[in-house]
Amino acid sequence: MTEIEEKVLDIVAKECRLDRASLSLDSKIEDLKIESIDLMQTIFQIEEAFDIYVPQEGENFKLTTLRDVTDAVGRLVAEKQGKDA
Repeated sequence: MTEIEEKVLDIVAKECRLDRASLSLDSKIEDLKIESIDLMQTIFQIEEAFDIYVPQEGENFKLTTLRDVTDAVGRLVAEKQGKDA
């Protein structure tokens, strides 16, 4: 698992009060029964941790599983690094 994947799963577990060991990249967000307020707080924490902005809407952000989330964060981090270079 990549550093981004590990960090995102750690944030999700902490902010949503879930057992970290029960989370996998294939976990469906809907199945985790995450409250919308917890999801928003999780997004804020991901933005802060990676110094990125996560758009809430758009074709590139169809987030169904935690893998979708980590892939999206990876793309945003790569885009940011490309702009900073």
